[in-house]
Amino acid sequence: MPYLYIYYEVIYAPLLRYFAKGKFQVHFALLGFGLKTKVLKGENRGELLTHDFVVLKMKTLVMQNSKIELPLFKSECNASRYALVAWVTPLNSMQVLQSVGSWLD
Repeated sequence: MPYLYIYYEVIYAPLLRYFAKGKFQVHFALLGFGLKTKVLKGENRGELLTHDFVVLKMKTLVMQNSKIELPLFKSECNASRYALVAWVTPLNSMQVLQSVGSWLD
């Protein structure tokens, strides 16, 4: 199985009114595409199903200032394609302030 190592640096500079309210979290998810599953039981027994947008790894880090480094992701999954998505929220909140995603080609 291949290993996928990823290193990213995130810089988030919100408007002053948001930054004054407190700390932020940045959430990262490594997605896999083209994953295959052989169904062993049930009505789809014997079928080979393909899955996209599968979350392989996820991390949440607290931003102490406007810059954060994402530690390496290690994936042992054999996906045909990978993507990384990230989104910023206020600490202990689900309100998304900024989001981004990209293929890892």
